[in-house]
Amino acid sequence: MSAVGGAAALSLLAGTAIVLAKPGPTQSVPGAEISATGDVTAPPTERSADPVPTSVNAPGNSGIRTGSVTGKPTSSTATPSSDFQPEDGTDGTVPFGPDGYLALRLGMTAEQAEATGLITPNVQPISSKGCKGYDYKGTPKEAARYAVVISPKYGLVRLANGPARPLTAEGLILGSSEGDMKKAYPTPAGSHGAVGEWVTQVPGHEDKRFWFLVRDGKVSAMRLELAVQDCYF
Repeated sequence: MSAVGGAAALSLLAGTAIVLAKPGPTQSVPGAEISATGDVTAPPTERSADPVPTSVNAPGNSGIRTGSVTGKPTSSTATPSSDFQPEDGTDGTVPFGPDGYLALRLGMTAEQAEATGLITPNVQPISSKGCKGYDYKGTPKEAARYAVVISPKYGLVRLANGPARPLTAEGLILGSSEGDMKKAYPTPAGSHGAVGEWVTQVPGHEDKRFWFLVRDGKVSAMRLELAVQDCYF
C-alpha cells in the first residue's frame, strides 16, 4: 500500500507540473494594431485637449508688448481664428499693410478678391455709391457696414482688420495706446469725420492710408485704404 500510494503521489505531482507548464492563450492589447507583416503597433497615448484659442481681435490682449514702434512684438499668447492662419506662424499676428492684409491687396478687382475665399457679400452688397461691400467669411456684419469695399474704377479701396490679429510694420496692434499710435504715425492726413479716428499716410506709400479708431485711449479698429477712391468720404 505504501509503495502504491507513493507512486500515485508522484504521478499526481507530475501531472500538476505538466498543467502548470502548458502555455495560456495569447491575449490582445486593446488599441494595438497588427500590420500585414505581423508587427504589433502599440496603442497611441492619450493627448490632452488642445487649448482653446483666445480672441485675435480683443483690444488689450495680454502677451504681446503693445505700442512698440521699434519692430515686432516679443511674444504672444493669442491664437488666430481657425480659418485664418498667421502668415509668419510665430506670434499669432499677420502683417497689416503696407498694401494688403491676409491674401487681399489694395487695387484688386472684385473677381480677384472673391477668389481668395476670404470674403462674402454683405447683406447689402452694393453701396449707395455703386461700390461692392463685403464681410469677412464667417463674420457677417450689419447692412452697409462693410469690412471690404471694392470700387468698379479703383478696385479694392478699403480693408478693415478681420479675424486674424493685425500688426503694422511700425509695431501697432489692436490695444496699442493712443500715444504710441501718434508716436508711430504723428502726421494726420485728412479725416472721414468719425469720432476718435486718426487717418495717416502709410509710411513710404503716398497712395495709401491707415485709418485707426481710438476708444478709451486704445486702438480698437484698423483700416487700410487707398488715398484716392470713390466709394465713401
